[in-house]
Amino acid sequence: MRIIFFGTPDFAIPSAEACHQAAELLAVVSQPDKARGRKQQVSPSPVKQWALDQNIRVFSPRSIKKPLCEDYSTLMDFINEEKPDLFVVTAYGRIFPEELLKLARFGAVNVHASLLPRWRGAAPIQRSIEAGDLKTGVSLQKMVLELDAGDVVSEIKTDIRTGEGAVELSSRLSKMGKELLIPFLKDLKLRQKIDGTPQNSTKVTFAEKIDKEEGNFSSTWKASEFINRTRAFNAWPNVRACVFNAATLLKNPPFVIFLEAQQSEHKDSNVRAGEIVLFEKKCLLKCSDKFAQILKIKIPGKGPIDAFSYFKNLSTNAGHQALRIDNL
Repeated sequence: MRIIFFGTPDFAIPSAEACHQAAELLAVVSQPDKARGRKQQVSPSPVKQWALDQNIRVFSPRSIKKPLCEDYSTLMDFINEEKPDLFVVTAYGRIFPEELLKLARFGAVNVHASLLPRWRGAAPIQRSIEAGDLKTGVSLQKMVLELDAGDVVSEIKTDIRTGEGAVELSSRLSKMGKELLIPFLKDLKLRQKIDGTPQNSTKVTFAEKIDKEEGNFSSTWKASEFINRTRAFNAWPNVRACVFNAATLLKNPPFVIFLEAQQSEHKDSNVRAGEIVLFEKKCLLKCSDKFAQILKIKIPGKGPIDAFSYFKNLSTNAGHQALRIDNL
């Protein structure tokens, strides 16, 4: 099988490895270099860097829809000359135009991080955790023009572990993508066709792209919402809030990032939503319905720290006044 792989982030690297291992990987297509990290240095995407390390040809077109772009034309010339059997796509980050889908002998397949038709779209891992799903998985689907709507060729299911965040779940699912691809590519070489099962259109849900503002804490959140969003947004944008003394309204550092939280059975009807309670060496946050225990936090310029110790110190410095967190 002669393959061209499309992918961009770390999540896609195991899928690229599968193509390199089980087929002839003609080239890799990844998004253009951009500023990354704290220092905002221009660097290649993780998939592009992987391909360069393997001495595999790489294309980084600014667009795969604009024929007038020079980098687009170079890619199209390569595809027309090499006549690939298949495109494999994992988290490439761009919508495929119809003319591109037609250029590979068997079309294109996509490794998608959910059990389709649940969570079609840009952020399936984060949305599944945010929604409190107990199970998820990886689907291999034959690509069509409608987003993530193609027939499902195969899938792997897995439980979402207690307390598991998006970073940890993403790492597990990326490896499952490789597990799906290797047997599929070997089977396709023998069968010479792609068989799949149509998705149930009545069970479709959409995983919209994450907006930075979604991480701004709100005292209207239920405890389960706070905990799930802390897990879902642990790579970006995080759950963030201001902290201030409820009596004096004296603000402390600009904001805190909540890294880890869990359910709490604590009950106190006198505590208002958004207030912090320190009880038996536990840091408890009153949400709109119940308490959530905060385990770890991060403040700007520092690494993860114990939440109880941090808020105890703030409370002591404020004369043991009540502490409150609120939207940025």
